[in-house]
Amino acid sequence: MRSVSGFKSKAANWIRDHDTLLYYVKGSPATFHKQLLPYRDEYIRKMFTKVDEDGRRYRQRPNRRYYAD
Repeated sequence: MRSVSGFKSKAANWIRDHDTLLYYVKGSPATFHKQLLPYRDEYIRKMFTKVDEDGRRYRQRPNRRYYAD
């Protein structure tokens, strides 16, 4: 018998590689707010090395700036 890749299960040929979250609301329009945690200070200093004219820290990627706040 061959071994399946990824998360192993007792059922043959069954691979659990992701979870699915379903979000139901009553009424319209539906609004979903992501729950985000703030970056740690050491991460901001390490990853967001540039500062713009307003004092906001950012990192530069091709054609886009990513801000820490």
